[in-house]
Amino acid sequence: MTMTHIATGVERTAAPKFPIFSLLEMYWSAFQAWRERARARAMLHAMSDRQLRDIGLTRGEIDFVVAASARERMRARI
Repeated sequence: MTMTHIATGVERTAAPKFPIFSLLEMYWSAFQAWRERARARAMLHAMSDRQLRDIGLTRGEIDFVVAASARERMRARI
């Protein structure tokens, strides 16, 4: 940017995104979130019953807790 652009207040705007790119970004983001949930689920299942009890969980609650945390993050984005 040159001084003329700054002095006159003309700003460059980002090039418009093509719908296919935003669709791919959405799919990529969903895939990454799915992998993160899978890692969390695997980590919790790898813990012993005593470790789970220490953090206040049972084996039956693992899927619920992982899904609930994902829903909370989605609500925070909106």
